[in-house]
Amino acid sequence: MSAPRGWHRPRPAGGPDAAPGWPGRGETLRRIGGFALLGCSLWLVAILAFFQALVGMFS
Repeated sequence: MSAPRGWHRPRPAGGPDAAPGWPGRGETLRRIGGFALLGCSLWLVAILAFFQALVGMFS
């Protein structure tokens, strides 16, 4: 008996052959964490520069 028309085998939930060519879950989380740290550090530098400019204007 063949599968119904339009039926596809479900993708595996995880494992090395889940999606060939795509990064694993751990690597994806590492990248997201890296971008989050980069964004936070840029915000911190911008806020420090803003307060330094304010102090420079009034001193």
